[in-house]
Amino acid sequence: MKKLLCFIDDSPEERALFAEVFGAPDAAFEAICAETFDEALRRLRDLGRTPDLFVLDLYFPGGEIEETGEEEISEPAFLPDQGDMTRAFLNLETARRRFQTLRRALGQTPAGGLELLRRAGEAFPGVPAVTYTRKGTIEEARRARRAGARDVLQKPSGRDWDDTRRLTRVRRGELEAAFEEAMAAGSKG
Repeated sequence: MKKLLCFIDDSPEERALFAEVFGAPDAAFEAICAETFDEALRRLRDLGRTPDLFVLDLYFPGGEIEETGEEEISEPAFLPDQGDMTRAFLNLETARRRFQTLRRALGQTPAGGLELLRRAGEAFPGVPAVTYTRKGTIEEARRARRAGARDVLQKPSGRDWDDTRRLTRVRRGELEAAFEEAMAAGSKG
């Protein structure tokens, strides 16, 4: 029997892609995909199985949004020319703030993904989890790891959805190896 991946993502396109690539007959795993944690629980109960790995969307609706002060634009500690570099820094900070505001408006925050991690850990102690995203920052990846994620994996991202699907198929072996590694790390500790 193949190991079972339980993928939870609020996007129907992402779920369909995951099932197509990682649940294919020639794939290394079986995969179930769910829109919510409760749906995943129902599907797992219906199968009578425990997943070997949770693969969780990091930017997921829900969760309690923690205000960390990250949105504050501050001057860099030092920049040699105080001209072009300062403007570039401030432009980057402004773009980052706008991106965070848009994600929040869409309900796409890492707080929801961290809540998924918490619920998976409580419902299935000892079953490892990874987050799977294409929008993460380094600090958000650190938070996910502190919350129990064995790894933070980047979803392939192409020029458009067709290219993203192609890249996901191309990277399947690499991602399957990362899933295996997370499972092995999960069984050690």
